[in-house]
Amino acid sequence: MDLNVEVEETEEESEEIKQKIETLRQRENPVNILVIGPTGSGKSTLINNMMGGNVARVSHSMESGQSLAQVHEGEHKGIKIRVYDTVGFGNSESQVNSSILNAQGNFNLVLLCIDINGRANRNLRTILSDLKSNLHIELWKHLIVVLTHTNLYIDQQNKSVAEKKAAVEKRITEFKRRMYSLISSHVNRDTFDKIIFCTVGTRRDREIKPLLEENWLHSLWASCID
Repeated sequence: MDLNVEVEETEEESEEIKQKIETLRQRENPVNILVIGPTGSGKSTLINNMMGGNVARVSHSMESGQSLAQVHEGEHKGIKIRVYDTVGFGNSESQVNSSILNAQGNFNLVLLCIDINGRANRNLRTILSDLKSNLHIELWKHLIVVLTHTNLYIDQQNKSVAEKKAAVEKRITEFKRRMYSLISSHVNRDTFDKIIFCTVGTRRDREIKPLLEENWLHSLWASCID
């Protein structure tokens, strides 16, 4: 993903989203977002893009004696946000994974980052296993899968625009199929089908805008708010 991406808020929010934004502004406590994913999947870069320059990192430990997350505080559209950037999540330390997820009562939203190119995803099975074991079923309904580095994937496709669209759609379908096969024993189909899949890191290519949002950050925030 490009840290220098310039995001223009040119899209009109629906009345429903505007109402939800106003409701979230009235919250006394921040909206807590947990960001997880294999090392190298772009978690920190995603957070930098989402939070921009209005971020203050604070120390935090989810369990006594363990520093398991870096916490970033800021605002989006007047909504107080606290983002937890997990450290070492999915790197075979299942105890670390479990400790983070056992604090799930603190979280309102979970973003699962997956590199759409398949790199650094060797620990995805471990992550999904820990999610299946430790993530409360209600929080599955507040999960967004963020497919990162989509711009790199597009660049690798020496094809027409239509073929690039089809390649990304196929990739998303493959991830959905694989993910469901790994968690279907715990998450029913109806719940899984409501999980949002977002592509991020896309270039400003107007020709592929119908599939890959030109203003992907705006679309991601809208999904989070919704």
